[in-house]
Amino acid sequence: RNIYPIVNKDSHFRIFNEEIIDIWQVRKYISTVNNEIKSRINRNLKVKDILLSGLYGCFCKIDNSKKEDLTKVNQLIEKMFLNDIADKEFGYLSDGERQISIIARAIINNPKVLILDEPSVNLDLKSRIFLIEKIKNLSQLGICILCITHDISIITKDYSRIIFLKDREIIRDGKPSELMNSKNINKLFDINIKLIENSNSWDVYRE
Repeated sequence: RNIYPIVNKDSHFRIFNEEIIDIWQVRKYISTVNNEIKSRINRNLKVKDILLSGLYGCFCKIDNSKKEDLTKVNQLIEKMFLNDIADKEFGYLSDGERQISIIARAIINNPKVLILDEPSVNLDLKSRIFLIEKIKNLSQLGICILCITHDISIITKDYSRIIFLKDREIIRDGKPSELMNSKNINKLFDINIKLIENSNSWDVYRE
């Protein structure tokens, strides 16, 4: 469901500091990954073919690709440390490997912003850990990542900012070190837990 901004006298809405927005230009700068995308990918496609398809705006094998496009794919595979799965078919990947494959596809065109919509949904523990490591790799590539999640376990100290939303309102906004504590999490989710800080993230314990 779309929620449109309300225009008031002193309000403004900007994307990349522009008030007049060309949606086609914005699409070049912003990539979005959601779980629906996985259902659109042929199970027989190899990961390297999935990455290549991102350059052509489709979800199919590209037979007559350009040499420079293949170079981009190989460079991305190296940057994202995907060598072990590059030649695997999508249908044989773990859930975490599938998720990172479509995330890698989303950045093949070098967007300024990558939006991850609930990236850890339906992932087992091993796949979730795999995803967390790959998101860290992404942040080191200089891409601005906006991650929308209900899953506290994927939030690490590598995040520069956290926004808590509740009932469509921002209730807290700040650095992970400032916001990630038992009091704030209990208020956000209406629960009673204890949040324990570890080396790079937080663990949840029931009181």
